[in-house]
Amino acid sequence: MKPIFDKLLADGTIISWGTYVTIVHDESGITHGSWYEANSIAAIERVLGEIAKLGTAPITSTATKHRDYFLRSSLRRAKAGSGANGYLWVGAYQIQPGKGREWRDLWDKNNKPLIEELFANGTISAYWVEGEQVHTDNPGWIYVVWTTPNADAVDKFFTAATARSQKRSAEENRAIGDAFAAVSVAGTHRDFFARVTHYAQK
Repeated sequence: MKPIFDKLLADGTIISWGTYVTIVHDESGITHGSWYEANSIAAIERVLGEIAKLGTAPITSTATKHRDYFLRSSLRRAKAGSGANGYLWVGAYQIQPGKGREWRDLWDKNNKPLIEELFANGTISAYWVEGEQVHTDNPGWIYVVWTTPNADAVDKFFTAATARSQKRSAEENRAIGDAFAAVSVAGTHRDFFARVTHYAQK
């Protein structure tokens, strides 16, 4: 896969790609995955065509599972680079019908400034806010995705998030939490954490 992704990144078909191994497993049983990012559906089709040329690997276990997400980014920030030891975090939030704009305004006001600060200083190498373009689940899901170049940067992210929260008063933190709760479906938030084995991005 890497030679294909590298070629398609070089010729501009895609703007990023990566492969990963799940760190915290869930009931889905999915342990490995990959992503690639393009600016058009035509480009995505070209990638799928190149992958199809590899042929189909034999399935050796009835426990083997496969899952696709076709996402559209409403916000993307990435620094050009590549590596083999990154980390991937995905926060999934199910938003109440008709409340997507309110959630995004809250996120832009309360969360984006910290993300931007960490992106600027290199703690975060890329981040996205995404939703499904092809809906295979509840259409209210929003995904906040970020990658870091190493494990230390993951620690720095959460240290910075804690410090930011501690600078606010208890009343401010409660008000922010209540505002997000008012536009979200209770009990649906989930996180995904993985080790990135290879990645490259423009």
